Amino acid sequence: MGRRAEAPARSASVAEADDQPEADAVSGVPSHPVTRSGADSPSLIDSPSRRAPKKALFIMRPIDERAIRASFRNASRKEVSDMNLPAGFGDIDFGKLDYLGWSDPKSPRRAYVVVEVDDGFAGVLLQQAEQRFATRAQCSWCDDVTLRNDVQLFTARKTGPAGRKGDTVGTLVCANFDCSTNVRRLPPLAYEGFDRELARDLRILRLGEHVRAFIDGLDA
Repeated sequence: MGRRAEAPARSASVAEADDQPEADAVSGVPSHPVTRSGADSPSLIDSPSRRAPKKALFIMRPIDERAIRASFRNASRKEVSDMNLPAGFGDIDFGKLDYLGWSDPKSPRRAYVVVEVDDGFAGVLLQQAEQRFATRAQCSWCDDVTLRNDVQLFTARKTGPAGRKGDTVGTLVCANFDCSTNVRRLPPLAYEGFDRELARDLRILRLGEHVRAFIDGLDA
């Protein structure tokens, strides 16, 4: 499972562990312990001047190619075999990611998302729709409305009998899967007393929840 850390009521810093990190059980790569703050109450999202209660955020561990291929819930063996990892995979800093997402370098309309869940990792195969938006769309995962990022409609085949019948679930996502970068930017000062660091932490928290909720929806 992912490494969790109890954070103080208000903290936006990434804390380095005092001891050497333990090796990741799945990939053999040292995990990245991180400390952040979060909130349970939706009202805190709308009013980040209030102190948030303690909550452990889910921190993604490094994952290797073998574990990625074994994580997919809605892909056939052939589809998994045909998957190509993103360029520069070996240099990815998982400590700054809430999920791993990329478009296949050899098949750009095919994309993949892998996120850590309570029982390991969950991966999904996505297809980019041909639909283009005349107006600027909002990413359903990072809720970004200020950055000039392209947003695309992606569909994912459902699991089980529904998936075999061709049922799919769609979502609007940043075309380059830059959500983790987007939510880590400090928002502008909205009003006097507005806690920008807490607002950023809340966006990080919500991003992970949105991605896992989408993947859980494939089993419904």
